[in-house]
Amino acid sequence: MPKNINQPLSDADIHRIKRNWRFLKENLFQHEIRDDFMVEAIWDLPDFEKIDAEKTPEEKNEAFLKLLLQSGPGAYKVFITA
Repeated sequence: MPKNINQPLSDADIHRIKRNWRFLKENLFQHEIRDDFMVEAIWDLPDFEKIDAEKTPEEKNEAFLKLLLQSGPGAYKVFITA
């Protein structure tokens, strides 16, 4: 389960993700930055299993982005840093 769920992303951060949704969905190499989310205790194995349950890379990226939107400012900071 995502951490920081009680602290929502700022409207500006949500807007940035949504404005770049198509690009991120098509070009994100989220499998290369996952370890950062584990190390920072943002997500855990069940979260990655949800992402991996999707079939195509685009679907996996979309699942990743949806999880990111639900995970609060800590997750967004890790995402931007990664």
